[in-house]
Amino acid sequence: IVTPQIFTNLNTYQELLERENSTSGADTYYKVGQILYVLICVALLYTFMYFYRRRFFDNIRQMVFLMTLTTLFIVLAIVMFEYISNGIYLVPFAALPVIILVFFDSRTAIFALLTAILITALVATFQFQFIFMETVVCIAATLSIHQLSRRSQLLRTAIITFILYSLCYFVMCLITDGDLDNFLWKTIGKFAINSVLLSFAYLLIVVIEKLFGFTST
Repeated sequence: IVTPQIFTNLNTYQELLERENSTSGADTYYKVGQILYVLICVALLYTFMYFYRRRFFDNIRQMVFLMTLTTLFIVLAIVMFEYISNGIYLVPFAALPVIILVFFDSRTAIFALLTAILITALVATFQFQFIFMETVVCIAATLSIHQLSRRSQLLRTAIITFILYSLCYFVMCLITDGDLDNFLWKTIGKFAINSVLLSFAYLLIVVIEKLFGFTST
């Protein structure tokens, strides 16, 4: 016998089912949107390489290196985001353009960097903050090195990176909150670790030389 209470429970259950079905449909559209977003970003990088860096585009080994390194940083950032609070800022994104600069040129390095940042921003908690900070810091790091020939240059770049990360974080706290109540010193600590990791990028350069047969300065 369907009592008024059972009738209410059945209606509530039906509403929950409908809401769950609509949510699953939204998730499907969201995933499709993510896939298209990534494809557009990658397509832009390939288009740039095809029209403006054709000598690199026609070299399969160099393109494999470029896409593998870019993908590696994206995957690393996603993993760090999933398992560590604000772990995405531990990833030394500035190392990506610096390493690419050694084997390609500054424009290719910056374009690959922007591709990695835009794709990684999909998982960032504060997307505008992430894009702004990483773009400013990493482009400055790239411009600080005209031609990497000494390890001491990486140390200077790491110091510049740490200062700019801290400055950008300070600015974003003022913009988003209007005060420094949410300014966290442990986040500054993550920037310090990030910069230290960047200073050891030359080790990765050596590995790349061995794996792909490249020769750096």
